[in-house]
Amino acid sequence: MEIKLVDLIIELKRKCKIEDEIGKAYNLTLREVHAVLVLSNKGDLTLNKLSEAMELSPSRTSRIVTSLVKKEMITSNQNPQDRRNISLSLTKKGKDCTKVVEEEKIKCEKKFAERLTEQQMINVKKSMKQLVKVL
Repeated sequence: MEIKLVDLIIELKRKCKIEDEIGKAYNLTLREVHAVLVLSNKGDLTLNKLSEAMELSPSRTSRIVTSLVKKEMITSNQNPQDRRNISLSLTKKGKDCTKVVEEEKIKCEKKFAERLTEQQMINVKKSMKQLVKVL
């Protein structure tokens, strides 16, 4: 029986263990880590802009934001002129978390580089970009 692509993706994710490492250090879900990384890369955003960047509904993003505020990873600031306009930004703790996430990503990348040739790495990245593009 042929292995399904989804099974390979799940196994790859399991072997990288990024979620486990971040979960231990900051008690964050993968979606919460993603939100922190989006804010790190794009700077302060409104809830709607964060929802768009994460490709999630505003209600789902709102639950993630509420959890991250409770965990002191981000702050939520309301615009005094327009209370519907809420700006989200990383706290120091959130910025520290992004550093840990980046370190874990580098560790995982090194695991690949140790076992693959440079050309294989190029081919894998190209294939994975194509997968992301079609999804």
